Amino acid sequence: MKLTRWFEMLKAKLWGSKKPNDLVDKQQSASVLELNVPLPDFNKNDIRIEAGNGKISVSTQKRVHNIKQSQGLTFSQYAFASFSKTWPLPANVDSDNIEATWNDGILKIVCPQLDPVKRIMVK
Repeated sequence: MKLTRWFEMLKAKLWGSKKPNDLVDKQQSASVLELNVPLPDFNKNDIRIEAGNGKISVSTQKRVHNIKQSQGLTFSQYAFASFSKTWPLPANVDSDNIEATWNDGILKIVCPQLDPVKRIMVK
């Protein structure tokens, strides 16, 4: 029980009243859907992005194992962090041309949207 309370206090200190998933910035216009996902302390090579079936998913994880020896004692510290989130995509997203970039711990995903109405010229 005490450990659970400690984790809740840690989450509150790190993210305030918001959950990590609430920190994702999602913006949509007529031509593009943009997601800005903050993933500090994660490595861009460990991020997995999958798009298909009307959704896009982002997931990553990090494992850290530190060993410190001092005065004949060995201290081991283990840490594990993960992030996983799936968003629905509009039906007109061009999933073949989705792009992702990484800058200072922010994953930016740009999903171009096709013109929902295709105009056909009469010949």
